[in-house]
Amino acid sequence: MSAPSADVSGFVESHGVIRTFLVESVLEAQSTQEFFTYPTNYSPELLFGKSYGIFISDPTVTIKVVIEFPAHLYEYIANRTWIADQRVTRPRLGRFRLTVRVSDLFEIMHWVMQFGSEVKLISPQKLKKLISEEAVKILEQT
Repeated sequence: MSAPSADVSGFVESHGVIRTFLVESVLEAQSTQEFFTYPTNYSPELLFGKSYGIFISDPTVTIKVVIEFPAHLYEYIANRTWIADQRVTRPRLGRFRLTVRVSDLFEIMHWVMQFGSEVKLISPQKLKKLISEEAVKILEQT
């Protein structure tokens, strides 16, 4: 089993935005005498609070997502912090629910799809539609 990926965020001057990079993808680094002063309003919690750590959150958008899992995935799901504001119910009748608030559906769509037919998406309807459309695209390529 391989080690989990680590990421680092940095300001990309050429694009004028903060981006997230996989540490193992960095080919070269060098120390300089340049210093960076964080903006007074910089907050990683606000930037990534409603994302799975890759895409920057929009603090003005909140989408509630409820996903139901089989009980055998409880330890895997409940014992990790997937997103800042997550709630996990205790297993009942062989199932449990994860509730999160995100600012965009792209990341969570792909995260949910990795569990395949073991998950039941409760809400929102828009995410159900996105996953359905993505599944059709996958099937059309096979």
